[in-house]
Amino acid sequence: MIALTLAQKQTIRGLTEQEKFAGFEYSHIMLKPEAVEVFDRNPEFKAAFLEKLFLAISLLELEVVAYISGVFPAELFYQIYSKEVALGIIPAWEVERFSHETTEHLIVRGTSALYKTSLVKGRFVCDPRRCPYTVDTYPKEMLCHIFGAMGCNHTEWGTAGCGVRGYLASQGLVYPDVGETDYTVYNWIHCPDVDQGDTVQAVVDFINK
Repeated sequence: MIALTLAQKQTIRGLTEQEKFAGFEYSHIMLKPEAVEVFDRNPEFKAAFLEKLFLAISLLELEVVAYISGVFPAELFYQIYSKEVALGIIPAWEVERFSHETTEHLIVRGTSALYKTSLVKGRFVCDPRRCPYTVDTYPKEMLCHIFGAMGCNHTEWGTAGCGVRGYLASQGLVYPDVGETDYTVYNWIHCPDVDQGDTVQAVVDFINK
């Protein structure tokens, strides 16, 4: 069964032309099975984690318009990961695994929502050459404060990073895959790239139907 944490199921309305002109967007935050598994074992940690996540969303002036939890069909995840599947970045088995376990999904709304959720997701290990905060000093300082990031002066797992992923690495909650230095498949959180608004629409359509 799909459960909404909102008081009742609400339809996510489309953006008006005025909102689009003002830069409003919808974006999507997915909490993967490995996150949900820890949440189920430790409700206190879940509450603390979600407090950080919702604080970051709020301070970035985004609004949570839907938050659902359940086991969803593989077709939805193939839409969410359409870009990665097409590029061969993510294998079919990884997409399929999401459809066999509980995942949680937030839809947020606000100006530059796709960019802002990418900041919330963050990185496990900083790369100053590709730092997403190079222009926006305020979001960097604010998110580093919320998630306890160490900053960009280190390049090792757990001593650098930003956003949710930097927090997970610094807390020893996730570790790099064998042979990797800055990535793991079991990374708790997914957000679309700034050019993946169509994948957000797929989730919105799924919730609305």
